[in-house]
Amino acid sequence: MKTLAYIVLAGLLTASCASSDKKSTPNNQTSSDVQSLATQQDSLVTQPFSVEADTSGLTKITGQLNYTGNEPFTRPAIFVSGSEAYILIGDDTFISKTFDELNGKRATIFGKVRKSQNSAELEVHFYKLSEQ
Repeated sequence: MKTLAYIVLAGLLTASCASSDKKSTPNNQTSSDVQSLATQQDSLVTQPFSVEADTSGLTKITGQLNYTGNEPFTRPAIFVSGSEAYILIGDDTFISKTFDELNGKRATIFGKVRKSQNSAELEVHFYKLSEQ
């Protein structure tokens, strides 16, 4: 009986996946959106803030760095206030290595804000830890 239930569940799952017109990601983005995002991330270089940094045209946001979402779909974010947060987008080194070291700290981010369907995203161009 268990085997029959597994077969029925697998069939329903396969049928629901096959009936979808476009592939989507956990953030309800189409695969073409993800490809363009990947291209943007490849050209984006996230750097520590310095006096020589050109921040003209960039938004300055200060807040608490932390992860948002549930495992295994967590994403780096900056929390500005109780209800305002931005998902951080940066180069691979910043997202996979540097953010772990900054996690839990207060920082100022210089970047470009993008609105998506579900959240606000911030392309991180420069970052610096805030003195407390």
